[in-house]
Amino acid sequence: MKNVTILIALTGVMLFATNSQAQNIGVGVKAGLNINNFNGYMSEDLEPFTAFHLGGYASFSVSERLQVQPELLFSVQGSKYKGYDEKYRLNYFNIPVLLKFYPIEGLHIQAGPQFSISTSAKELEDDGDIDDIDEDFEDTDFGVVFGAGYELASGLNFGARYNLGLSNIYTYGDESDEEMSNRVIQVWIGYTFKKF
Repeated sequence: MKNVTILIALTGVMLFATNSQAQNIGVGVKAGLNINNFNGYMSEDLEPFTAFHLGGYASFSVSERLQVQPELLFSVQGSKYKGYDEKYRLNYFNIPVLLKFYPIEGLHIQAGPQFSISTSAKELEDDGDIDDIDEDFEDTDFGVVFGAGYELASGLNFGARYNLGLSNIYTYGDESDEEMSNRVIQVWIGYTFKKF
């Protein structure tokens, strides 16, 4: 609950600043590759696996060098057992609210909080069976994201960022050393197709 309160407060501050000073508003779509893993419990037995994310965003110019960009992304995350095809696959709706700083034209650095809502958790076994494991994982996640990107005058943009989960998402474990958090590297390409 504390993490959700922090996210709401940070989002409110960013959106208030945006509404009071916004000059240009852009909307767009993006999609890309996820390199996923869990940190914490059992991490020595796990390895990354690749999946995808896709969604949309709106960007609000606060000043010449600053923008606020909320996003809504469908993101496939999880981890894989070393040496096996068995995977944990968690589907999320991610809602990052990013502050983007442009040191030079086109190039930006981005960072901000992210709130995530789980839509399903499944274990994909070696033999092809799929087990629902929703009860083993939290319905929400909270973290921070940071990265960089480049935008062309045409509206095409691309970049990479790191999603650092700060919440324990694993409910099955009873001890403090049985905690897991998300770690995701994202590489994306997007397009801003309208500015107001």
